[in-house]
Amino acid sequence: MSFKDLKIKASYNSDESNSILNKFYKPVLKNSKVYKRSVGYFNSKLLLHLVDGLEGLIANNGTFKLIVSPELDQDDIQAINDGYALKDVMSGIITKEFSKLYYSLDDLDNLTLLKQLIKESGYL
Repeated sequence: MSFKDLKIKASYNSDESNSILNKFYKPVLKNSKVYKRSVGYFNSKLLLHLVDGLEGLIANNGTFKLIVSPELDQDDIQAINDGYALKDVMSGIITKEFSKLYYSLDDLDNLTLLKQLIKESGYL
């Protein structure tokens, strides 16, 4: 499917229940190879709402790049640091188990998901 096939509106109302998640972010992520976003506020709990889209991005061998405010929750900071530490450990391994991550996203909590996405070749 291409982006032309997606029915993306020019704008979404915040009062539409889950509209922007289900009608924009998830379909766009599912069909992306690169997703770049800057936000003033970030909390890893959002990632749990994007699992469907992230699965597609991972299947496309895509990347998810965020620029966020330095004002982060302490747990998210720790998860980010842990993810980069794990990534450094894994950098010597040539074969990565993307399918293992792909099939286990639904079972992860937000902090573990954040760590895993960083560890697995820099999705974030």
